[in-house]
Amino acid sequence: MTRRGALQFVAAVSGALAMAMAVRSLTEGPEVIDVRSHHLTHAVLILGGAAAALALAAANRRPASASEKPQWLLLAILAPLGGMVLMVPTFYPYLNAHPAAHTLTHLGLVAAGFVTAWCGERYRARIGWATTLFLEGMAVGAAFGFGVTR
Repeated sequence: MTRRGALQFVAAVSGALAMAMAVRSLTEGPEVIDVRSHHLTHAVLILGGAAAALALAAANRRPASASEKPQWLLLAILAPLGGMVLMVPTFYPYLNAHPAAHTLTHLGLVAAGFVTAWCGERYRARIGWATTLFLEGMAVGAAFGFGVTR
């Protein structure tokens, strides 16, 4: 298997696992879990989407990928903000009672991770890694702060 093929395989597996975790809410029905655990689950979903994007970007790297492509920067910045909006604990009672909405939120988190990493890499090589680390840091940090009772 070539390096490109291996990276495409990693992207596919990462994306498939993240999607499977996201739709798991449909099979479990209404559930109530603590906010800290929920935020950490979200961090894993985001990481799955980001890992798929980073592997796919590495497999499709262009020779001039070190030059900036500013059209991608806005999405690389807005996607993490969208991910954080999806994690507002105020929404959790509704989402926990409605598995379809819960699943859509989880799919949104996978998408936020993917868009953050992909658009960061399209903007300039290695920026996707930085934007992913910041998004993951926010998601994990949220588990120990915002909306979490001690």
